[in-house]
Amino acid sequence: MLQWIVLALGLCLCAKRHWFVGLLLVLISGRWLAAAVGVLLLALAAAALMSASDSTPSDIWTGERPMEPLSAPRGPEPMSYGVGDAAFAAWLAAPNVHGRPAAGLEATAVADGMDGYNVAAGVAGEDSAARILASMGIRDAHVFLSCRNPGDATGRADIDVVVVSGRTVWLLDAKHYRPASPDAYLVPTPGLDAMRGGGELRAYDSNTNLNVPVGSLAGVAPVRTYHASGNMAWAADSVRSGLPAGLDVRPVVLLSRTTGGVYGVMRGTMLPGAIPVMQADAWASAFTDAPADPRAVGYFGRLLKS
Repeated sequence: MLQWIVLALGLCLCAKRHWFVGLLLVLISGRWLAAAVGVLLLALAAAALMSASDSTPSDIWTGERPMEPLSAPRGPEPMSYGVGDAAFAAWLAAPNVHGRPAAGLEATAVADGMDGYNVAAGVAGEDSAARILASMGIRDAHVFLSCRNPGDATGRADIDVVVVSGRTVWLLDAKHYRPASPDAYLVPTPGLDAMRGGGELRAYDSNTNLNVPVGSLAGVAPVRTYHASGNMAWAADSVRSGLPAGLDVRPVVLLSRTTGGVYGVMRGTMLPGAIPVMQADAWASAFTDAPADPRAVGYFGRLLKS
């Protein structure tokens, strides 16, 4: 009995990395076969822990390591994605495409007091987001343009684009941010992802060293800031509560093409509610087309604004 107690104490010390004393007690115990098995299990557990610590998702920002680009800045490219007006009209008439881009935006914007510049930018962003979808050759997924946020009783808050592919439901918020400079990046704002209300999204260019932890930018003036609302988090929560179980709701903020290019994005850049920010082109390149879940198709059909 004493031998087993000594062995257990030795293995416990080894687990706490007191290797010399631990291994000495293991040897003294005389239970060498059991000791060998115990040491092997400890080694496997240590390797698994090291592997887990090294596999932190690269798109989750941590304040201790330098920022890393998720997507590099893009220069000006056709906002139409090569989809002409006739082809776009034909796509809008397809049986798996519902609604129209920016439906009701002007009326809602006037009621909310938005200025003409922001309204035009919103329309351009939603149109560009729709055209990239039109260029992707989507056959099985269903696209819904301009849906109501089901959590808003007034019907004014909306979701720019919904794409239902299989059981995945993409909620897309199109942003038409013309870069402040050709080499500028949007960077994470510490704590913004955990907020539920509004905050500030920041952009920096090559005049600022970005190969640093994002906390090092405290006190460094950005080249531009953008209001980051919690509307997408609100919409995602509302949709999740309204959809049947088994559907995966994924909200994303997409940076659409502009005449001045597209911002680069640093990993971990998010809006309130941990809504990730991506370039529209990057999202499109990773999209998988699959037959839409009919439950989601019926649900969003009832939320269309047009």
